[in-house]
Amino acid sequence: MDTLEKVFTASHTTGPYPRAIRAQIVEHKVDEKHTIIGIADKTDGVKALCYSSDLMPKLKNGSTVLIRNFQRGRSCLLFRASTTVKPSPPLRDVPAGCMLKAREAVHPPPPQLVNLRDVALSPQNTRPKPISITGKVVQDEVARTVSGNQKVRNIKVQQGETTRPVALWNAVATSPLKAGDRVTISHVIPKDDKFLKQLALFSTGQTDITVSTLLQIYLHRFINIIQ
Repeated sequence: MDTLEKVFTASHTTGPYPRAIRAQIVEHKVDEKHTIIGIADKTDGVKALCYSSDLMPKLKNGSTVLIRNFQRGRSCLLFRASTTVKPSPPLRDVPAGCMLKAREAVHPPPPQLVNLRDVALSPQNTRPKPISITGKVVQDEVARTVSGNQKVRNIKVQQGETTRPVALWNAVATSPLKAGDRVTISHVIPKDDKFLKQLALFSTGQTDITVSTLLQIYLHRFINIIQ
């Protein structure tokens, strides 16, 4: 049996991992094509993607399980129909840091809030980093279906004197936001949009949209005044 830390440092590359792991199920979230699970032991907290609905009743939050025949991806574990999950005696004294890593694997903390005027492309040959933005929706279009049966909705968000186009894909394309709303949008990626010929922002699978209420807006203004 291996620890989570050992799984990700082992020389194993492809196919089912040859040894079992014992871990606590910390958190999970159902996504469009799979379930995202945060698991932890005494050495680490990691993300797992479960592609088998038959396994989910065995992967309850707070339970400790013995898992075999899983695969190791680049940054997460993969549970498929061939994966086996069995109950195991509870893991004790799992470090709080490992538990937190497992939770954040399922619900990542929002990335840095960036003013729209400061949004920029990532340097060449580097992976784009997601950011969060906030502002007023000044233009909203109806969501439409494009190639690959994907949904996209184009909006424009204004902050101060800067306005940026934002493409909302799939799940967030049906957000209840509307023109005039003040919103905070997390986990968006700046890209050079070849069609619009300008810098634009694109949602990701982790994007979350929060619409501010009038009370929140007035409180924010009041705090800014007294500061």
